Amino acid sequence: QNLALEAALAYTVFDEVANVTSMGVGLRTFFTGDEWQNRKTIQPVVSKSNWLLGFSQVGFALQEKFFQTSISPNWGWFLTDRWVAGLETSFTFSGRDVGDGGISSVALRVAPFTRYFWDQSGRWHWFGQVGGGWNASRSRREEFFDLRAQNVFLEAKGGTNLFLTPTVALEMALVLDRQFNSRVRYDWDQQSFPPDLVEDSDGILANRSLLLAFELGLQFFLTSKAD
Repeated sequence: QNLALEAALAYTVFDEVANVTSMGVGLRTFFTGDEWQNRKTIQPVVSKSNWLLGFSQVGFALQEKFFQTSISPNWGWFLTDRWVAGLETSFTFSGRDVGDGGISSVALRVAPFTRYFWDQSGRWHWFGQVGGGWNASRSRREEFFDLRAQNVFLEAKGGTNLFLTPTVALEMALVLDRQFNSRVRYDWDQQSFPPDLVEDSDGILANRSLLLAFELGLQFFLTSKAD
């Protein structure tokens, strides 16, 4: 109810570079006049066996010799009226024709999480969330190089959901993200890059970081069955 899956196709014209064809997919919500007038007295569907759903990005872009597609949904299931267990995922693929072969890149992120809601009265629902996961990426150009990297991370999030309708909320949260050092494997073509010019790049990359961010977006709460 009040939700639709929306897809839009766009074609952008540039003066000095190649034109771009792109498509985006996301969730669209609809409000009736009565729902908006009664938004301060709504009853959110935050209860056991319901679903938590959000889409950060779904789409693709095509520009002459370049192509990219990506999807990054997150979903969760209410184990109880307050506890949610879920999974955040992200996948991106891109390819570029550089004349003598092509360069392709793949990136994957998988992050299980658990969320707890403290207050379930009124429109404001405060929560805390912890999770962690794994990032992996690979970039390669046939007969030239093959770069692989992976690392693990931990994430903590605290914020609130302001319900606009019983199933749609505006989510605001502070996020603390801890990235650990990446493990890298770099294979070079010995004919294109002589060994005396290229050092062994395998091993641990000292790129750990600590990031504090603010998130703002829509979160959708779906019932497991019709009321």
